[in-house]
Amino acid sequence: MNKLIMLLSFLIIIGMETGIAQSLTIHGTVTEKATGEPLPGVGIQVKGTGTGTTTDIKGYYTISAQKGQVLLFSFVGMKTREVKVEGSSPIDIKLEAENQALDEVVVVGYGVQRKEALTGAMTTVKSEKLATVTVSSIDKALQGNAAGVIATSASGTPGSFATIQIRGAGSVNAGTSPLYVVDGVPIMSGSTSGWASSSNALASLNPADIESLTILKDAAATAIYGSQAANGVVLITTKKGKQGKTRISANIERGFSTPTNTRFGLCSSSELLMLQREAVDNARDYFKSDAYDWTDPDGAYYLPDELANTNTDWWDVVTRNALYQSYDVSASGGNEKTRFFASVSYMKQDGIVIGTDFSRFSARLNLDHEINKHFSFNISLSGSNASQNYSLTNWAYQNPIFAAYSLLPYDSPYNEDGSWRETFTRNANGNYNPLNYMNECELGQKTKSLISTSYLQYQIVPWLTFRTTFGMDYKMTRERTRYGDKSNTGMSEDSPISVQDLQYYRWTSSNVLTFSKVFAEKHNVEALLGYEATAYKSDYLYASGSGSNDDIPYLKAASANFDVDEGLSEYASISMFGRVNYSYDSRYYMAASFRRDGSSRFGDNNKWANFWSVSGAWKLSGESFMKADYLDMLKLRLSYGTTGNSSIGDYASKGLYSSTKYAGLGGLLPSQLANPTLSWEESATTNLAVDFGFLNRISGTVEYFWKKTSDLLLSEQLSYTTGFSSILRNTGSIMNRGLEFQISGQIFKDGNFKWTSDLNMTFPSSEILSLGGVEERFEGNYQKRRVHGKAFTEWYMADYAGVNPADGMPMWYDENGGLTSDYGKARYSYLGTPEPDFYGGFTNTFSWKGITLSCMFYFNYGNTVKFNDYYYLEGDGADGLGMNLSRRQLQRWQKPGDITEVPKPILGNPTKSRDWYNSRWLEDGSYIRLKNVTLSYDFPKHLIGKIGIDNLQIYFKGTNLWTHSNVWSLDPEVGVYGSSSNVYPNSRSFVFGLNIGL
Repeated sequence: MNKLIMLLSFLIIIGMETGIAQSLTIHGTVTEKATGEPLPGVGIQVKGTGTGTTTDIKGYYTISAQKGQVLLFSFVGMKTREVKVEGSSPIDIKLEAENQALDEVVVVGYGVQRKEALTGAMTTVKSEKLATVTVSSIDKALQGNAAGVIATSASGTPGSFATIQIRGAGSVNAGTSPLYVVDGVPIMSGSTSGWASSSNALASLNPADIESLTILKDAAATAIYGSQAANGVVLITTKKGKQGKTRISANIERGFSTPTNTRFGLCSSSELLMLQREAVDNARDYFKSDAYDWTDPDGAYYLPDELANTNTDWWDVVTRNALYQSYDVSASGGNEKTRFFASVSYMKQDGIVIGTDFSRFSARLNLDHEINKHFSFNISLSGSNASQNYSLTNWAYQNPIFAAYSLLPYDSPYNEDGSWRETFTRNANGNYNPLNYMNECELGQKTKSLISTSYLQYQIVPWLTFRTTFGMDYKMTRERTRYGDKSNTGMSEDSPISVQDLQYYRWTSSNVLTFSKVFAEKHNVEALLGYEATAYKSDYLYASGSGSNDDIPYLKAASANFDVDEGLSEYASISMFGRVNYSYDSRYYMAASFRRDGSSRFGDNNKWANFWSVSGAWKLSGESFMKADYLDMLKLRLSYGTTGNSSIGDYASKGLYSSTKYAGLGGLLPSQLANPTLSWEESATTNLAVDFGFLNRISGTVEYFWKKTSDLLLSEQLSYTTGFSSILRNTGSIMNRGLEFQISGQIFKDGNFKWTSDLNMTFPSSEILSLGGVEERFEGNYQKRRVHGKAFTEWYMADYAGVNPADGMPMWYDENGGLTSDYGKARYSYLGTPEPDFYGGFTNTFSWKGITLSCMFYFNYGNTVKFNDYYYLEGDGADGLGMNLSRRQLQRWQKPGDITEVPKPILGNPTKSRDWYNSRWLEDGSYIRLKNVTLSYDFPKHLIGKIGIDNLQIYFKGTNLWTHSNVWSLDPEVGVYGSSSNVYPNSRSFVFGLNIGL
């Protein structure tokens, strides 16, 4: 009996152990070996069974297995690992990349993906590259760092924006800027000012808080954003905390900026006096009048030698060496449950033009917390308080740039008693002294910004996750303009003052269900379904008056000329979207996305539209017949899809009324005709690409795209009997094509000395396919046109032929190809486009024993540009004697036989040699610029570790240090539109910094 009891007990114990072994629950976290970052979507299989699961977004997993069984951990681009189950204790795994160039999790729309699994076109700019640039906003850091992206800073005003175009301009009357998304939530971009063209909403973000910028370029990458994505998408990922000890980082920068003058220069007093005297003499001969006599003290054109006794360089007066300072402190860390990143920052950048500056105080908190294995949440808060003082632009007398051109070197800016001069020779610049204006007047704005994103995530099962996200972007700007009592305008208009408050508010709410599972070890399926709602509102309140004084410089002190105004604008949209990604055996990839958008901006008959994409990729290097030691990666990609452009006025489809006054009474009048059929501009993009990698040293991408934008929003002429001159309709189409390539090479990667090179180039082209039944349209003015069959914009100008060597008179080509000095007989021709033949960036980084040198050159070739400044600066005497001249006027014709492009000066010149529509002003806008240089030294860790410091770095950063161009004006970087008028030039900066990490 006892033996039977013992036998039964033994069998029960064995059965219990077997039952326990069969029900072990294994859990753990999978991370990337190189970075320690969690890996989402890793497939975990019980070897030899059908049991499997995937890691969640934090790399966490749970799976049931028996003791002694083997778990397979696999992920695209990573080496598969096998681990034997020994018990129920956690199994944490670190996966190593098969190829480091592919070992990258990149941010995509509404999620992340392994770089190797991508089927769309995108480029990522990491924080290491962003750190090499001294900029006030992250949009300016894109220049030269991504193929297919043209980023130009047409204004050097501190805090101003860069114009960004991704794969060309796709619209005439709708927006052409990309969508910006911060941590999954769209934010506002562009100007936050009602008065200043240099204002920039993106300047509220601290570049030091950014982990990466991912630029989505083709429909496969952008269609998930639907109607917001026709111009591309920039995904901004901010820094997050990592598990481990708390790390403190402090960064201090100080430096200065100077103008980036190339060959530009203004005449000295003696040079100007010589040119003016010649203009008077030539006028006497041309008009055959002895009234033109510069030697007659009583004459209107008297030019005595004494004028040259004073030689004021007005360009030097209005510019300066401008100081720069920046201070950043951040802390990050966390444990298994909670991770955080926090930062505070202050920066101030003085402008190279007197009276201009930009400053910003900002703070950020990113918090991630795992409540339990099912629930987690994130809260990200970013706040800033920015201040910008700017100057007027274009042809305003108060514009210091235009004032420097206008004022004569014969005059000093000061009177003998040291006060500012108020009257100038020949009333130059309207008698506006730029020193008086910039010191006695206020022209500025202050912007408070709050960007908040948060989500709650519920992991229903390991392969199914639900996330609800809410994001808000709020900005409040106060603009203030006041002309002081001692200023020209203050004295003539009784110290006018204007104040304007503007508020912008945008919120976005999304709910996304994500599925991710591996079947039979080789079939990887990821899918998501989502719903999103967005609302936007802006309003302003304006008040002005005059009669204030310097003792009480506030609107409350105004006593006359009162005016008030207010306005409101808003829109809303809702969207449903989905995406499916499938891969087989890490060789074949397919993806499809769909989005349906509805917007209040469009006509009642067309409020909804559908956008979609399909894409695929084949990794040839994964095939057995392509196996070779030298081949790391070879992948083909193909995509096609559609996106839309909803960047139009909030009420563009509505019939509108405007307020007016009649007989002293208020009233309304029709101002816009309704168009219930107004619809979306739609872009259809095809993308063909090859990704490659060789010898574990060279990697890159070659892509060719063609993007057709149809249903362009164009103004259509109406009969004036309707009471309106035009209406906005969907008509016309544009084609943008381009070849892009990006290549990276590790030239030396072993030993102490390392050298890496990165080159990206883009060869764009555009073509107008249709203009709604007409062959050409003017673009803003008669100088540029859009023509069926030609590029997006073409210069249309009188065809200048230079100077007649016999008599110094200007010449043009006539309709027969002959020469004429009669401007009225000149032929008009299409003479180039602002679009470059190619552009790109070339970066080299060298490192040796803690010393690192990085240089980035930006180049732009083949575009034609026009500087409207020349209209006055090189007027050949047409503007009289009350304005300074460009030193290029010294190249003028002087005697028979002279070969030059500059006609002889004639006072009151009637020849139209300086006419606006003269191709004489067109120039080759090609240039190459040493955009960024960084030289740094990292102190050895074994030395600084003894004093409790993890890393210590000193560095120098230079921006725009050298430029080569044939452009005569201040700066060849004029922007995508190809022209400028007395624009604030970009600056050359020298910055020294110190970074300490604890």
